[in-house]
Amino acid sequence: MAQLTDAQCKGLTSGKQISEPSDHGGSLVLWHRKGSKSSTRVWYFRSQKDGTSTSERIATYPSTTLVDARKLARTISKLTTE
Repeated sequence: MAQLTDAQCKGLTSGKQISEPSDHGGSLVLWHRKGSKSSTRVWYFRSQKDGTSTSERIATYPSTTLVDARKLARTISKLTTE
C-alpha cells in the first residue's frame, strides 16, 4: 500500500474506501459512506490482533485533514502496541 494523497481523498467516490499502512502497525482508512440523504467521508484506524480485525472511527474528512488523521492513527497505533 502506498501513502494516500489529498487528491485521492477529495476524489473518493461514494461507497469506496482507500487506505495506507500506519507506522506502528494497522492502517489508516478513509471510507466514503453513503447515507440515505447525504454521504460522509470517515477516517478509521484498522488493526488486527490475534486474528481479530477491529476498526475505530477517528474523525471525518475534510474537517480532519489527511495530515491530522495520520497523526491520530500514529498515536492510536502506538497505544495499541504497548
